[in-house]
Parts: sequence; C-alpha cells; structure tokens
Amino acid sequence: MKTQNKILLITFLIISTSAFRLSAQYESVVHRNIPVILQRTIALQGSLVSTVAGASRVTIPFVLPPNTVAWYYSFSTNNAKQNNTNKPLNLNGQLNDYFSRNRQHSNELRSALNVPFGANSIDVYLLDSINQNIFLGKNAAPNTSFAFINEGTVKQLKQAVVMVNGIKSGKWALGISNPAPLIPVILNIEIIAIVEETIWVDE
Repeated sequence: MKTQNKILLITFLIISTSAFRLSAQYESVVHRNIPVILQRTIALQGSLVSTVAGASRVTIPFVLPPNTVAWYYSFSTNNAKQNNTNKPLNLNGQLNDYFSRNRQHSNELRSALNVPFGANSIDVYLLDSINQNIFLGKNAAPNTSFAFINEGTVKQLKQAVVMVNGIKSGKWALGISNPAPLIPVILNIEIIAIVEETIWVDE
C-alpha cells in the first residue's frame, strides 16, 4: 500500500506541475490602434472667395484616448471641380493590418503607410484649445496671430501621413487652411491613435 501511495503521489505531482506549466501566464505590453476621427470629407473655399461665401479655414477638434503612445493623421486633397472626391485613405485599415502582425509600435511604421496622391496644397496646424478660435478669427483682437505646435504641423502639401509622438494626451485640434486665393479644395482626412495596453499571455 505504501508503494502504491507513493506512486499515486508522484503521479499527482507530475500532473499538477504539467498543468501549472500549461496554464502559466505572463504580462505583455502591446499596442493597438483606436480611431479618433474616421475619414471625413471637408470642402474649403479659396481664401479670397471665403470673404464672400464659404470658409477657407476649419478646425477638427479631437481628444486623445488614455494611454496614447503616438497618433497619426493622413489626408489627401482634390480640386473641388473634380468628381473623384472620395479617395479612401484607409489609415485605420492599414494600422489594423500592421498590428495584426506586430505587437509594438515602431517609428518606422509611418514610412510603410500609404496615402492617395492629392491635387491641391493645404496647410495643417496642430492647435491647442486657446488657439482654435484665434485660428478661425473668433474672439480675437485684430491682427492677433495664432500659435501652433510645430510637431504635427505641415504646410503646402497635397497629401501626407503625419506621425506625432511628443503629444500623448489632452484636447487638441487640427486647423486646416486653404492658402489658394481662388481655387476651392476638397479634403479627406483621418486621425488614428496608437494606445498601449497590458495583457496576459499564455506561455
């Protein structure tokens, strides 16, 4: 009986140890994309024409989600007289594909993202809440200049994928301006955040 008990005890310990090993887990930090602004289409008048009708400047306010490690926006433009105004940016889809194969964000990711060619140049400024209204000319003294964040600001581009990793929280806005005096422009734009999460992974 004693020998049988020993055998049973050893067998139990082996099974228990194997089960523990099979169920062992560890923490892992992973990144994933969260849509902030899915593709939006905006029409902008020329700066001179906007004094009579329409607007040559708009802002897109947004809030970065918790645990943001970086965020992207992409845009492409068309002349408003053209018909192909719905160019799919697919920024969120491209990031979905990337994070289905990778757990971590990389600064090299930006160069792998594609955006359709644009037709007209625009300026995009990263603005805080104070400067949004100044950018639009609201509640500001005459000749007041707005301030913008250099990271995330691009000028005179027809299309771009822009990465920002120095600003990771808070309320912000993209201020978009059509610098052409007479030519209207159609803009397609999308904003996606990359967030960090801790998950349990089976060993």
